[in-house]
Amino acid sequence: MELKRGLLILLAMVVLTGIIYPLAVTGIGQLFFSHQANGSLATKDGEVIGSELIAQKFEAPFYFVPRPSAINYDAATSGGTSNGPTSEALKSEVVQNINVAKKMFGLKEGDQVPADMVTSSGSGLDPEISFDSAMIQAKSVANARKVAETEITKLVEEQATKGLFSPKRVNVLLLNLELDRLFPKGTK
Repeated sequence: MELKRGLLILLAMVVLTGIIYPLAVTGIGQLFFSHQANGSLATKDGEVIGSELIAQKFEAPFYFVPRPSAINYDAATSGGTSNGPTSEALKSEVVQNINVAKKMFGLKEGDQVPADMVTSSGSGLDPEISFDSAMIQAKSVANARKVAETEITKLVEEQATKGLFSPKRVNVLLLNLELDRLFPKGTK
């Protein structure tokens, strides 16, 4: 009798937690939060080109670039470096990234370079950059697209979001999609 009762409880819990609950959560997600439940996918010309939640590599001069990635933006192998703040490898990487940023964006000696421009994120897939990083890149993007810098900085300001306790950030993929939509010259 106890075995039968135990098996019935087990069966009820399997049906409840293995079938009913997942279907309910999926249904609610699809009904009220379908964009997020489906991976926050970004599209261009009706074709899925990525997710708003995962950084992509942009190298062309007419695009904003994301943070450096220790995994070369490969979502299958998410992860950062194991280099701590006293690591010589990290120091070398940061110095190299500062030099690249200065060359790419026309920064001069003594110009401040935001930390997110020269250090990779913990996952290697951070889709956002700081507002300051985006503003530093605005001039070179404007020049490459042959658009007034004020137009690009205005777009960066429109695309910036601010969390409750965090500074302004900009999603690089969404910003670049909007660039292509508004200023199509020089796009891929």
